Amino acid sequence: MKSILKILLPLVIVFIASSSFAQQKIGYINADLVISAMPEREEAMKQLEAYQKEHEETYEAIYKEFESMRATYEEKKDTYTAAIREQKEKDLSTLGQKLQEYPTIVRRGEQELGEKLIGPIREKVMNAIDKVAKANGFAYVVNSAALMYTDDAQMTDLVPLVKKELGL
Repeated sequence: MKSILKILLPLVIVFIASSSFAQQKIGYINADLVISAMPEREEAMKQLEAYQKEHEETYEAIYKEFESMRATYEEKKDTYTAAIREQKEKDLSTLGQKLQEYPTIVRRGEQELGEKLIGPIREKVMNAIDKVAKANGFAYVVNSAALMYTDDAQMTDLVPLVKKELGL
């Protein structure tokens, strides 16, 4: 009798757990789609584009300065004393290094600015998803970007509800 009970008890627990899971509502959402519809995102993208343009212009100015300095050096290097030539080469090397490092520094700054600008928008969307999920009794909300297939009879797309919550 105890051996039968040991076998049946886990099966009953699995059955109860699976039947309760099947009754829970599951929703899916493409949060990036909602974020891209936010009006604040447009302003953030304009600020990022302005940042990129400013730093492209700065890079071009550094490049022009480097090329001008290099051309001047090449033209006059035979007239320089050893000490002056050494200093000019050092200046060229320093500016060349700055030219190489600048894109990496700009990318890092762009990522930080992007997070600063998009982070609050993302947080606002996530809060709206939480609110909609709780208000509509969803036990789970998954990212639709990771889904290969959805059965709309068993899962609900929350994009329209979240957009409505955000006033979009």
